[in-house]
Amino acid sequence: MFYAKKIEITLGFGSKSNEVLQEKSSIHSTNENFLDILQVITVNLSISFLWIQKMKKSILLICLWGCQTKPTETTTDVPEEIENTENTEDTESTEDTESTEDTENTEDTENAEDTEAPPAETSPCEKLAQAATDLQPATLLEEASQALVLPDDTNVWNIPDTGTERFIMVEVDTWMAIVHVYASSSADANVNYMGLNAELMQPPQALDDCPEYTQQSHIIHEWGSYVVHLQGEGPAKLMISLENP
Repeated sequence: MFYAKKIEITLGFGSKSNEVLQEKSSIHSTNENFLDILQVITVNLSISFLWIQKMKKSILLICLWGCQTKPTETTTDVPEEIENTENTEDTESTEDTESTEDTENTEDTENAEDTEAPPAETSPCEKLAQAATDLQPATLLEEASQALVLPDDTNVWNIPDTGTERFIMVEVDTWMAIVHVYASSSADANVNYMGLNAELMQPPQALDDCPEYTQQSHIIHEWGSYVVHLQGEGPAKLMISLENP
C-alpha cells in the first residue's frame, strides 16, 4: 500500500514535471518565435537600409549628372547666340553695304544726269530753214479767222504771194506772256492787237545768223485773238512762238 502511494506520488510528480516541461517547451517555442520575428525585422531593416543607401547613391548620381550637364547646355547655347549675333551683324553689314552701294549708284546716276549737257536748242534760223507747211492767208482783216494758228515754234508756215495784204490770226490762250514773230524780211510783218491789251517789246530786227528773216516781240497782257499783217510782196515764211516769262 505504501508502495502504491509512492507510485502515485511519483506519478503525480511526473505529471507535474510534464506540465513544467510543456510550459518550458512553450516558452522556448515562444522565444524562438520572437527570435524569428526579430531576425525578420532585422533582415527587413537591413534591406531597407541598403535600399535607402542605394536611393541616396542614385540621388547623388542624378545631382552630379545634372550639375555636369548644365554647364554643357550653357556652353552650347553661347555659341548659338554668338553665331546668331555674328549672322545678324553680317546681315546688317551686307544690307548697309548694299544700301551704300545703291545710294552711291543713285548719286552717281543723278550726278551723271546732272552733268550731262542739255541738248542744244535749235536756233530760229535753223527752224526757219526747215520745210514749211503751206498756209493760205486771208486777204481781208475781217476774214483773218480763216487762217487761224497757235503760237508754236515747231511749226513753220509757208505763206504764198496773194497780194500786199495778207492776214493771219494768232490765238493766244494766256496772258503776261511774250509772243515772238519771225517772218521773211520782204513780208514787212506787223501785229495788230485788235483792241486787246498788249505792247511792243522789240520792233522787227534782222536775225544775225539769217538776216533774210526778222524777229519782233510783243508782251501780251490779255489773252485773245491777235492778227499778223503781212504787207510785202512775194512768198514768205512765218513762225510764231510763245514764251512764258
